[in-house]
Amino acid sequence: MAYFNKYVGIPFKEKGSDFKGCDCWGLVRLFYKEEYGINLTDFTLEYKDTGDPNTVNLFKREQENARKTTTPKQGDIMVFFFAGHLHVGIWLNGRKMLHVMERTNAAIERHTRKWWTDRIQGVFTYDI
Repeated sequence: MAYFNKYVGIPFKEKGSDFKGCDCWGLVRLFYKEEYGINLTDFTLEYKDTGDPNTVNLFKREQENARKTTTPKQGDIMVFFFAGHLHVGIWLNGRKMLHVMERTNAAIERHTRKWWTDRIQGVFTYDI
């Protein structure tokens, strides 16, 4: 899990996807590029900001490249919906995820908290 630590502290930046700043999908894209050499879809021209309801439809389109799993593994993408908004994070293990949200820096947090378990829509994996 040590390699996840290099992402901790990356500041939130709307439509960002590098070590200078990321939104939640940008952090997932950065992680996949750095760790797996995979370039995930860049949606930055297709949404206004992270509060844009269109992000839900954009991620549904991205799900065609991944598959939903009931047996998550490290690096899989966790998908949450709340207040009509999409949020994604990276599965670290049975209890933790890496993610970034507006007004926070990227952090490792327990996804087993009720706040998250009430909002999870699924975990998606890419065949790497």
